[in-house]
Amino acid sequence: MIGTRRFARRAAMTLCALVVCAGARAQTVAGPAALWQDPARAVNVEIASDVPLSLVSQDLSKTKIQVMGALMVIDLNCRLEVRNDSDRFLRGVVMGVVTAEHSPGGKASVAVPSLNIPPDGTTDLSVDLKLVRPFPPSSNHAVNLSIDGALFTNLTFRGPNQFDSRRKLVVWEKEAERDRAHFKSLLAAGGRRQLETAIQVSVQRQQQRPRLQAELEQQLRKLITAAQPLERRIALSRHDFSEAPLEILSGSALVEGSRVISPEITVKNRSPKPVRYYELGWLVSDGSGVRYNTGLVPVPTDRSQLAPGAEASTRSQRSFVLNRDGSGSGGFAIGSMSGYIRNVEFEDGSVWIPTRRDLEASSLDRATPVSVEEQRLTQLYGRQGVEAVITELSRF
Repeated sequence: MIGTRRFARRAAMTLCALVVCAGARAQTVAGPAALWQDPARAVNVEIASDVPLSLVSQDLSKTKIQVMGALMVIDLNCRLEVRNDSDRFLRGVVMGVVTAEHSPGGKASVAVPSLNIPPDGTTDLSVDLKLVRPFPPSSNHAVNLSIDGALFTNLTFRGPNQFDSRRKLVVWEKEAERDRAHFKSLLAAGGRRQLETAIQVSVQRQQQRPRLQAELEQQLRKLITAAQPLERRIALSRHDFSEAPLEILSGSALVEGSRVISPEITVKNRSPKPVRYYELGWLVSDGSGVRYNTGLVPVPTDRSQLAPGAEASTRSQRSFVLNRDGSGSGGFAIGSMSGYIRNVEFEDGSVWIPTRRDLEASSLDRATPVSVEEQRLTQLYGRQGVEAVITELSRF
């Protein structure tokens, strides 16, 4: 079973990587190239003065750097130990990694949510990324690693927030609070046995949840066979939560076999507050009625404010191929599609997420991914049993 921290890093990681040509030949290690292959010179680690964390130690010994012609290939393997210098518990951290600010693949972020580090306590943060950047660097360092954001109790946030870290960390923490409250209520109502039963059900659901991969189509058109039907437009069914600040008014997409073309969804802000950002969950069903989570519907990225009563449409000219095995086809044929409001960020920085009751009432809990915190608790149960989960819940 994947370790909690490793999962959190991999689940929250967002990285665009340049592709190194297979025929590239390594430059002879001499002169400036040899100097840049020293991680101590190439990698800069810093924490902004307004972030109440301090660096206790760093380990770059496993970082490998190669100079290949006009490119630097960096296997960044960095271990940081940081101290919580605030007077609140540390709940999550996002680290920003910048190699070339204005180049494709030049920025990435690594998130570590579901922390519970007390004041003066320390925690380890790890970054494992493969990066490519032009050589020679035009700055003093080839890689700049920094704390982009740190979230503390009461949703207090500190950091530059260049990677949208605040919104992500707040969403994860609100999901964590929701799911811990759920398990605590089960423990209070039915004791150890009811909690253990619920955890076992969660483990089983995670293991059995149907998985489907959505790939942005490039040269995948050739994989659509003549045996598949011609493009048809299907309407998107809507899962409406009574307390959701946004309402899905309509949605549709062109569909051809396992291919989705130009999905479009229109939403309305029915709350009294302006909305800054929102995410829409996207589900599809095959011909037998099995429902799969395919991630998020593309939404506007300009972050324009959605005023109370206003409507907005998510229009995308992109095409996606859905498959079970990563091959680009996988024998999957789309039968129906549905959508739901996954989370909403208001202009004042507050965040809305659906309740567990909302998810269970619409049966979305069977198809959508469980939170990072629920995965952490079920993994703890797998390693140490229900008593360890009870002890962990008591710490919050």
